[in-house]
Amino acid sequence: MAVPQFTTVADVLVHTLDFLGANVTPDAQRDCRRSILAAYRDIANAHKWSYLYQHGRVSTVAPQSSSTITYDHTGGTYERMVTLASGTWPSWAANGSIDISNVVYEVADRKSNTELTLSINSNPGADKAAGTAYTIYRDTYPLPVDFIASDLMHPEDNWAGMSYVHPREWLAHIRTYSTGSGTPRMFTIVGDPNFAGGTLAIRLYPYPDSAKTIDFMYQRRPRQLLIDEYKTGTVSNTANSATVTGASTVFKSSMVGSVIRLSANGTDDPTSFIGASPFDYERVVTAFTSATSITVDRTITDAHTNVKYILSDPIDLEEGAMMTAFLRGCEAQLAITRIMRDRPNSLGLYQQSLMDAKAADSRCSQPRAAGQGGYRRRIVDMPLG
Repeated sequence: MAVPQFTTVADVLVHTLDFLGANVTPDAQRDCRRSILAAYRDIANAHKWSYLYQHGRVSTVAPQSSSTITYDHTGGTYERMVTLASGTWPSWAANGSIDISNVVYEVADRKSNTELTLSINSNPGADKAAGTAYTIYRDTYPLPVDFIASDLMHPEDNWAGMSYVHPREWLAHIRTYSTGSGTPRMFTIVGDPNFAGGTLAIRLYPYPDSAKTIDFMYQRRPRQLLIDEYKTGTVSNTANSATVTGASTVFKSSMVGSVIRLSANGTDDPTSFIGASPFDYERVVTAFTSATSITVDRTITDAHTNVKYILSDPIDLEEGAMMTAFLRGCEAQLAITRIMRDRPNSLGLYQQSLMDAKAADSRCSQPRAAGQGGYRRRIVDMPLG
């Protein structure tokens, strides 16, 4: 039976050290890790890889305009405080905007069920009397943390999808045509104002008039690399079991998703196929039980007793098309980092390998045609004459 093949961080670390042809010094290992991470980032952005496409969904919320408000600009319990006369502010209010007298302001924080504060840079600047009407809504939603780019975005009641606009065009519509609610027709993508670290958000126009779902296919970032090599202690397992038991190990929940390789003995560290001591079994960790017990994705046929092992994160790239280009990218980054004389050659090899990888990423041989009908055209669809 065919099983997945894995290239791990430990494998690529060995590859880059071999490329250097140098002693395994702390400086060399640090440069190798830096180059691996740089190449990992670059290859994800180099092409719309089939492997990295994923289905995403944003769930929107309905606006609220029930009851009335009072705005106390200064001197109250909180500065720039909006108090709701009756009812409750929605749980998402801190991420929303509020329309008061046809002017939109940014909410800074939800202090309680009936009190929220406005941004220091976006507020009325003076008190608003009790009984003032309002609408609080949310037009900004976080995208998946691994989001790179998307294709068409589909609200549930807009079969044609939304149109992407530049952030300045989105703002122009807000200012020119007022906010308004309805089925979103346009969107833009900006940095998420509520989260740091490169997280992106989608901003909608008009803001949703009810709870909706927006579905899209997006290009994701590969899985984060955290563990290069962990091999403290030894492990054992009974035949035909998916449980691996450690001795003197400190397994952690963060190891779920990592690849564990078992040696055939208690002397040699397991290597990849090209190493001096190829692994006996290779599995993916699917569950953490304790510091001395984990579960893997498939049963291990043979029993092992106190054998050596290595646990390392998998390189989250498709082996068939992307991996060779990734390794050339690691070499190119290492040549740049170490200012190697043959770095132009390394960069050239990387570019050629990247072209080959893009060609290999053609996943369907079915004929395609522009326009309606797809691959089997009807007579009625054919041009006249």
